[in-house]
Amino acid sequence: MKLTESQIKLICRYTDAYRIDREKLASYLEKHRTIKSEIFGYCSKVSRKGIGARGYCMYLDDEPMYTPVDRETFIRRIPFYFYQMPMGGDSRSGLSLIIPVQKKNSKNTEDYETFYSDLEWMLYDLGIPVAVICDYIRDQIAPEPAPQKDNPSGRFNIRLPSSIFHEGGLHGRSLFRQWRHYLHLCVENGWTDYTPSRFITAYNEALIRVGQKPVIYYPVKDYGTIFVKENDEMVCNGHFPCDQNGAPIMEWTAIRVKHPEGISYKSAKSQCGELRIKLGPKTLLYALNDEVNDDEEEDPYWEQVYAGPQTMEFDNEMLREFRLEKKMTQSKVAAAIGTSVRTYQKWESGETTPDGHFLLRLMNWLDIDNVQSLVKYIDFPDET
Repeated sequence: MKLTESQIKLICRYTDAYRIDREKLASYLEKHRTIKSEIFGYCSKVSRKGIGARGYCMYLDDEPMYTPVDRETFIRRIPFYFYQMPMGGDSRSGLSLIIPVQKKNSKNTEDYETFYSDLEWMLYDLGIPVAVICDYIRDQIAPEPAPQKDNPSGRFNIRLPSSIFHEGGLHGRSLFRQWRHYLHLCVENGWTDYTPSRFITAYNEALIRVGQKPVIYYPVKDYGTIFVKENDEMVCNGHFPCDQNGAPIMEWTAIRVKHPEGISYKSAKSQCGELRIKLGPKTLLYALNDEVNDDEEEDPYWEQVYAGPQTMEFDNEMLREFRLEKKMTQSKVAAAIGTSVRTYQKWESGETTPDGHFLLRLMNWLDIDNVQSLVKYIDFPDET
């Protein structure tokens, strides 16, 4: 079958002539009704051993990321198979940024067929350009590249999501799946804003509009740490939905705060940003803990992270737990910190509480590094 003029134009528009032999590509298509993965290596000018871009997404060499399709289907998908995104002075396959990467027993041909069908729908029905399809999500979560003047070597700094250095940060491939769902919800809701300025906010709004639960966003861990106290502020990083004024929508986060002096958040688009909670004397801070053991039938629970001084109440039961953990007797602890056994027993029973002088000695002797560990937990939610 001879290719039509419009099909030839499609090949020229979406293939890189430096890396793809367009004549070979067209010749193969004209000779075959079923297009196999061999076509990519056949028309690529770049050796498979080469480190440069091959002119197509290298994942297409393997099933099930690519399975044989009929000629018409293949031609419709040429914009995705071969599209190269500018990357400084070079280029990169756009499809490689969004294709679901195969993991053992996690993907099958049907999953990928749905993926490609959605790409066709986005391009041909919704009219979203291929460049936007491939780069919208990356642009949402990636910080801007470093200015060229700060890079005297002349090498291009590739934009990478800041959250890739944080455990629990958003990743492009999973977020692209949500964007596909969001676009279907747009059609259902009659919306036309296919590329909202803050995707994670718009996605939750779309979910709520159709009666589904919003996504709850968790703080991300930075080298194993979630919250850091800086003077009178508690600070954490994360991808948090914001309203039109840039204020975080806290009910869509795994953080709850009572009586803060103020809350601020700095982030562009859906990027990982810094959330600052200004602490006051009555501030209570909670984080939703969903790290439960799969073998245990436990539900996520709210964990108290901080209690302001006017909310603090000494936790006598925790004092006992720390002592037992150290396998010490009451008399040994009392002798070590310079008080009577009877006085110490009153602390553990809750009859009295240690003053600041003895509290410091207790923390030192029992290796308690945070006073919050001896603060009685106040249940959340608490309407008082």
